[in-house]
Amino acid sequence: MGRRQILGMAASVPVLALPFGARGQEPLDQPTRFSVRLGGVPIGIHAVRLLEDDGELIVETAIDLELTVAFVSVFTFTHRNTERWRDGRLLSLESTTNDTGDEFFVTGQATEQGVQVDGSRGSYLAPPDIMTTSLWNREIVNRTQAIDTQKGALFAFTVEPGSQDFIDGDGGRIVARSYRFRGDLNIDVWYDVDQEVAGVAFNVRGNPITYRRLRETG
Repeated sequence: MGRRQILGMAASVPVLALPFGARGQEPLDQPTRFSVRLGGVPIGIHAVRLLEDDGELIVETAIDLELTVAFVSVFTFTHRNTERWRDGRLLSLESTTNDTGDEFFVTGQATEQGVQVDGSRGSYLAPPDIMTTSLWNREIVNRTQAIDTQKGALFAFTVEPGSQDFIDGDGGRIVARSYRFRGDLNIDVWYDVDQEVAGVAFNVRGNPITYRRLRETG
């Protein structure tokens, strides 16, 4: 797995500079923020925020990552993604990604036939009940397909439930159950008792990539 795949995986899963929301949009809670670590070294922040707008759920994802070696930037990665949902169905998707100068995009729009997806990996019509790889909705563990929010491919995968355990996060320990995704999406995700993402982990060339949920600061 190459560098772009490493960072693309980070874009798949819920910086600090998230916009407050347009007029009429109401935050449903504080943003959920994760410290992203490569081999134990912090490389940035991944944040997800939920808003409500006239009966629609808006999900905003923002990721900023950078790895420096001997004060030299090895790579940088930024990702911005906005999804609109109503009654559990994806209405629209718009994302942009910059991976050390390489730019990617995805747009999605619900139609009567399904969700029309256009992105860096081409165009296709996804099923009306399709999920996305942003992972904010635990329902994805019951699915076998999702839209890759970085480049727009239609990912296929299987999900194997794991055990419930304690993981680090929120300045302490979180009770969460693990789920192992395998296929186009190879990642382990932990959901807590409130069905929210508590942690993420995967390995790249023997190097562990982990997400640690940060304590809310208000």
